[in-house]
Amino acid sequence: MEEERLTWYIESGEELSFSEIQDLFHDVVPTYDDYLEIEFFLFETLRCRMGQISCSNAEGYIFWFCAEDIPKVSFTTFEDIFSAPLFDGKALRDLWPDAIVTEINGEYAEEWLHVYNFCWHRCSIESVDK
Repeated sequence: MEEERLTWYIESGEELSFSEIQDLFHDVVPTYDDYLEIEFFLFETLRCRMGQISCSNAEGYIFWFCAEDIPKVSFTTFEDIFSAPLFDGKALRDLWPDAIVTEINGEYAEEWLHVYNFCWHRCSIESVDK
C-alpha cells in the first residue's frame, strides 16, 4: 500500500476500546453475522487481522489472528487472542490502546459500525417489545 493511501486509511480508521472490541466478538457472530473479521494497524505500520467464525462440526467458535510477520494462529477464546504474547512477548491487550481499526467484515470500520449499531439497537428494541 502506498504511503499516502496508508496514511489516509489509518487516519480514517476507528479507535475502539478493548470493551468495544470485546462486545463485537461477543455479539456479532451469534446474533448478527456468520463471521467477524477485523483489520487494524498497530504502530501505524503493522497491518493485522483477527476474527471469529462458527465451528462447522461442533458448538462454539474459532478465533484467529495474523499479521504481516506473524502467520495465522487459531485460538479457542477471545481472551486467548488478547493474552497471547504475539509481539516480542507483549500481548495484544497491552498494545490495543494504540490500535486503529480500519475494516470490519470487508467494509470501512466507520460504515460497518454505523450499520451494526443501527441494527443492534433495532434488534434490542424489538426483543424488549416481545
